[in-house]
Amino acid sequence: MTDRAVHSLVLNGQYMEIDVLSKSDGFTYEGKIYIYPEKDGTMKGTMFDVFGGAGTSYTGIVDGNKVTMTGTNEMMSETSEIIMDGDKMTHNVTFDIKGMPQQKVTIVYNKEK
Repeated sequence: MTDRAVHSLVLNGQYMEIDVLSKSDGFTYEGKIYIYPEKDGTMKGTMFDVFGGAGTSYTGIVDGNKVTMTGTNEMMSETSEIIMDGDKMTHNVTFDIKGMPQQKVTIVYNKEK
């Protein structure tokens, strides 16, 4: 299994864009997520992936250096926690996909210098 997730600030820093690529047993999963702040301080987001459809809608909050987002669509629900700590970012994700056991993933990123 090969997984890749690239987090970038795009469009003048207005959005966090996350590109996800996962390859396993002949299947390639690709997804693109956009997260952005609302005027009231909450977070919103949308993900589109290889399964098509209307995508996944996210809502969330910011608490200090942590962003917590929840997302749902007709096939799954997801909780993401993004923690910024200096030059390190930790992304904890829990997936509940219909008909499958719960999956948890933690990715730690270090800022390029």
